[in-house]
Amino acid sequence: MTPLYASVISLKRITAGQAEAVAANDDWGTALNARAVEGFGASVGAFALASGSKDAALLLALSPGTYTVEVSGAGTASGIALVEVYPAVD
Repeated sequence: MTPLYASVISLKRITAGQAEAVAANDDWGTALNARAVEGFGASVGAFALASGSKDAALLLALSPGTYTVEVSGAGTASGIALVEVYPAVD
């Protein structure tokens, strides 16, 4: 199996059996909060995201509820993906 090098991550909230898009990312380094993503990852001991990588990452404040995450390949990319979720406290 090969790793998924160009990924897209989508977060959806489930309400009454329906999935509603909350956020998505396909390149963590271009996100408006890229520096915060990098800093938070280091603060919780997550593996470092390489500069210029096509890893997808989200850093969000979420309301209580039920959520699901979908990971897919960008374009025609395919492979194995790893999703890590960390609780954040203000």
